[in-house]
Amino acid sequence: MKRAEGGMFNNAGQVLNHTMYFEQFGAKRENNKPEGVLLSLIEKNFDSFEAFKTEFVQKGVSLFGSGWVWLSLKGGELVITQEPNAGNPVRSGLKPLLTFDVWEHAYYLDYQNRRADHLAALWDIIDWKVVEGRL
Repeated sequence: MKRAEGGMFNNAGQVLNHTMYFEQFGAKRENNKPEGVLLSLIEKNFDSFEAFKTEFVQKGVSLFGSGWVWLSLKGGELVITQEPNAGNPVRSGLKPLLTFDVWEHAYYLDYQNRRADHLAALWDIIDWKVVEGRL
């Protein structure tokens, strides 16, 4: 994935991205949020969990075309990145922790062109223990 180009990159990237995406989901829970080390890092880097969610969704909504929005670890700090198409933060030396799929096929049947509503709904099904395990 780090060195692949062309079709190999696109296929490897989408396998990795979708694997990480689907593995991070669990049962629906209201007021779902991380705990422990992950919550501490989020609060340190984004001031609050709510501010983090707002920035994460905004990055997902503002990504032109298809791709992914990611929370990654970079030298002990959390960063949010936008990755077009099959992109993944590992290509930039980051450690991916959480991702939301912003390809239209991920949400169109349920949300049509309301990408923000799709992204907002995902917070209730994140399994934060899986995400923290990626630290």
